[in-house]
Amino acid sequence: MERGLRKDPSRAEVMDAVLKSKGMRGMDDLDRAEEEPLLELQQHHEILVVIELCEAARPSKLGSLKGSHAKYEEHYQRMESIFDEVRGQGEVRLKKWEAPPGAASTPSRPQSAQSQYTRLARQAGMAVEQQRVAPRIGAFEVSFSLRNTTSNAKYPTIPLFSKLDSGHWPGSATRLANRIRQELQPFLKTDLGSHSLHAHVSGARPPHPSPSPAFPLTQKEMLSSHGPQPCHARLARRSLSPSPQVQSQIEREK
Repeated sequence: MERGLRKDPSRAEVMDAVLKSKGMRGMDDLDRAEEEPLLELQQHHEILVVIELCEAARPSKLGSLKGSHAKYEEHYQRMESIFDEVRGQGEVRLKKWEAPPGAASTPSRPQSAQSQYTRLARQAGMAVEQQRVAPRIGAFEVSFSLRNTTSNAKYPTIPLFSKLDSGHWPGSATRLANRIRQELQPFLKTDLGSHSLHAHVSGARPPHPSPSPAFPLTQKEMLSSHGPQPCHARLARRSLSPSPQVQSQIEREK
């Protein structure tokens, strides 16, 4: 093959170049799947954000804890502004992590106070999860969940950030906001269908029918010269009046 010989473009490549020059989509562009727009929160959506942040006094007297607690509060407010960017038409509620009701008042109990199951599990080498009664030292753990306020549908909790695992503070606000949007998409898609079904079922309920009289009223009774009468009075009068056959029998016996 002669060096420097250029290969002629194919007909498809020529057509694609002509279309692009005119601002039209080429064949390759038509083959590519279009990216679906991201779903946003609607008025019936609520995001609950739970943040576990260290409440220990800083700096500590022994010097083991450095810095200041104000740093944790500063990032708490920062997370509030990040979630505000993705709220759309929905609502966002931030709350600090709290120990569950009924938790012990002390972080640990003496061996004699532990349950028999706990002692046996530890002796067998099994991992026993201790119930936390206070935020962990150095913690800044962020998680959130989605709820539909109309149908009360709740979706699984999504862990967003962990200072204990990463060893540093949350990074770029833009990156975090984009990740929140991406994490919400599967739940928003599921909720879109569920909410439409819930609205359809709620709106399709027929009104309760009004009770009808046990005896149909005659046209004479409806157009009585004495004017309209209460339904119960007309029914009582009709129920106490004898039938024509009974009335005829009474006249003959007289």
